[in-house]
Amino acid sequence: MTRKRRSNNSDSSSSASTAPSSTTKKSSMKRINKTKEPKKQQPKSSINGIVVVCVLLAFVFAALITLNPAPQDDKQQTDNAKLKQKDEVVSTEEEQGENTKVEEEDEIASKTTTTTITAEERILFAGEEYYNVLEVIPHQPSRSLFTQGLTYHNGLLYEGTGINGESALYTINPSSGAIVKRASLEKRFFGEGIAFYHNDENQPRIIQITWREQTGFIYDADTFDVVHEFEYDTSTSEGWGITYHPEWKEFVVSDGSSNLMFWDRDTLVEKRRVEVWLPFADEEGRVMTPPKKARTVKHINELEWYKGDILANVWYNDVIIRIDPLTGSVRRVYDFKSLYTDRDGSEDCFNGISVSDVEGELFVTGKWWPSLYRIKLLD
Repeated sequence: MTRKRRSNNSDSSSSASTAPSSTTKKSSMKRINKTKEPKKQQPKSSINGIVVVCVLLAFVFAALITLNPAPQDDKQQTDNAKLKQKDEVVSTEEEQGENTKVEEEDEIASKTTTTTITAEERILFAGEEYYNVLEVIPHQPSRSLFTQGLTYHNGLLYEGTGINGESALYTINPSSGAIVKRASLEKRFFGEGIAFYHNDENQPRIIQITWREQTGFIYDADTFDVVHEFEYDTSTSEGWGITYHPEWKEFVVSDGSSNLMFWDRDTLVEKRRVEVWLPFADEEGRVMTPPKKARTVKHINELEWYKGDILANVWYNDVIIRIDPLTGSVRRVYDFKSLYTDRDGSEDCFNGISVSDVEGELFVTGKWWPSLYRIKLLD
């Protein structure tokens, strides 16, 4: 863009002369007739030089102030010293933390070994339809049960359901799907997983947890009377699924994360946690042990104890994963995508696993699903 230049031309001044009288002196005549000289302007180069000198002086002055700061009182000097010492400590701790992390990674890498698995074993890392459907049972009343948990004992199937105002505990006839008994939760509770167990006096009990209320209930399994109400916490402050290990006398709890919490049966106190992870294997079936590139499995939902392992639904996935309770490693993935394909959109996700009276046979279903399925895992 063209900029207009400021004009440097000087306006000349002229003096009007009057005719001198005859008595005016000669010197006065000369002064009147003399033309004024234009005022001489300062050259631009001189102005620029002055600006440069001023800037240099300002820099020199600032440097002198920096090198010779104003004297500080004793308190300010002490505070500055403490801050400097704190920064040095933090820096040292960060360096030590980074070194420790590198050492741990190196230690894991040094223990890493490779194992070759067969084609049959590769099913552990890629889901397949490794089950048979034995029976389809009506889920009564049709599409009204938001299934959150299934458990079984002595010929009866127990079901825990969710949704505020609809949450309940049911006894179901596993042959017909008919509801035998029901106990409703207060409207403020959103029911979640359930598990059957015997307490230290060998009395039949059912434990039920809730979603976000951090409140659990223990029922008399015969009468559905609440014999104990308790509070709990998890890694997400939510409750999703629960199952029971009779030999360990522990409950295993999921909370929608990749963690499994292990609670003492009698105190309901958490004893430990295990993170669920999927082993990494390449196309040829080589698996890293321990897996340096393992993926954690989030949204662990309904749980069931099965042949020394934990079976789990994964939220909004038509799979059941089989988990080693000691390491959290996923040992097998069962694909149930073709179990119920005639869906019209009124159903929710695949959820609900329970053992039956026959070893290896399970009951499975989903939230608002019209049917229960009796299946056999082919493992």
